[in-house]
Amino acid sequence: VDASLWSMPLWAPDCAEAVWAVVAQGRAGCYHAAGADRLPLIEFARQVARVFGYDERLVQPASERFLAQFARRPRDTSFITTKMCEELGVRPVGTREGLEAMQRTPHGLRAELRT
Repeated sequence: VDASLWSMPLWAPDCAEAVWAVVAQGRAGCYHAAGADRLPLIEFARQVARVFGYDERLVQPASERFLAQFARRPRDTSFITTKMCEELGVRPVGTREGLEAMQRTPHGLRAELRT
């Protein structure tokens, strides 16, 4: 995993909720859909390992030499989600919450978090 990349992982049901809110509310324009937490991808991978019962020590940063063979990527792909939250009323769950919902249910149903 590239330890220098940052992102805001978005739980798929939250993405669907944001898209549906745009349609249902008749909105137009650009809405950045992203998760509640900004974190390095290596930390995201370690959270996945923890939640799903794997040894997080197995998640190691990849060497620059290894990564050089792939297309360059922006170091930070996080977004400002203020418009999504305020105009659409969509409040994405945190990374760990989304992973735990995925782990508990076959499809990570949103209703699982609300109970």
